[in-house]
Amino acid sequence: GQFEKASELLEKGLKDGSLENDESNWKLLAYSYLQLNREFKAIDALERAVKAVPKSGTLEYMLAQNLFSMSKIAEAIPHAEAATKKGGISRPDQIYLFLAYLCLETKKFDMALDAVNKAIEYPESAAEGNKMKRAILDAIKEREAKLNKM
Repeated sequence: GQFEKASELLEKGLKDGSLENDESNWKLLAYSYLQLNREFKAIDALERAVKAVPKSGTLEYMLAQNLFSMSKIAEAIPHAEAATKKGGISRPDQIYLFLAYLCLETKKFDMALDAVNKAIEYPESAAEGNKMKRAILDAIKEREAKLNKM
């Protein structure tokens, strides 16, 4: 029952102003909902959080990840993109890889290629990024081959 009580207190405090409207409180609220298997409530909280704390790349990234986990891939893309622009995240390379994957899944190959190229700029993601880049380039070649057959 700790997450139930936590989510109630956090929700109330964020609404009435008795809790600071900051990133950490919004993250706790979303986490509490996730622990209660209330994914839709977690997404709702994160959508409110990105409006309440508009400079937080972390909240945008969390929202993108939660949307993805609910198979809302196309809806996750703008939030992953926003996370890369807002910054403030310890591993931006991971966001770029995630964005590249989302774009590859939705056949936005040019956008995927741009994101993976940015991920590769970080040494810790170069190996994984180069593998993904090959997959994206293969998908682009396949798309072009289909277009040329028409």
